[in-house]
Amino acid sequence: LLFMNGLKRQSILYIFFFYLIFSTACNKNNFELESGDLLFQVNESNAFTDAITTTTGDHQKLSFSHVAIVSAEGKQIFVIEAVPHGGVRHISLQNFLNSSAHNSSGKPLVAVYRMKKNQHVSNVVENAGKYIGMPYDSTFMPGNNALYCSELVYESYLDTRGLHIFTANPMSFKDSTGRTSTLWVNYFKKLGKAIPEGLPGTNPNDLSKEKIIKEVYRYF
Repeated sequence: LLFMNGLKRQSILYIFFFYLIFSTACNKNNFELESGDLLFQVNESNAFTDAITTTTGDHQKLSFSHVAIVSAEGKQIFVIEAVPHGGVRHISLQNFLNSSAHNSSGKPLVAVYRMKKNQHVSNVVENAGKYIGMPYDSTFMPGNNALYCSELVYESYLDTRGLHIFTANPMSFKDSTGRTSTLWVNYFKKLGKAIPEGLPGTNPNDLSKEKIIKEVYRYF
């Protein structure tokens, strides 16, 4: 009798764990993006993106080098982003996911963040849409009629009073040793511009850590 009771308990546990796994899989498959969601992306590694994540990322965690805004248009999902080759543009979700780095299973390294319910934002997609066609801000300077990826987010997410809801912090192009990498020195020298060290700005890693948003889904 005790043996039978043990088998019953074991069977119940197996059923319970199967239910948890099945429920998780269903929820993951049924996830739907909403307008205003943020897509944080790990780009294919190159010198430029490595420099971004080295100066802004936590090496013990996933480092984001790009962020974009979701625009749900009927049954289709689009993305508004600012990229070096193309400026501020409107592309399909699939194109965006294809441009991401992928893990060993072939899944795009993209995480979805969403505004918390107590945050009141106004006309995010409409705000972002006004910038489509604007050039990419290769100098990371504020107020120069050009936008980099997280700057697009910063300028598009406003509260009902028209105030920014994300934080602009003093920018740093130095690594953990306190040195400015040769890449950044040469990069700004080629542009003929001074490194905007200390000027207000944003970056994907800092945005992802803001308390007004939360991670709701991962594609990997």
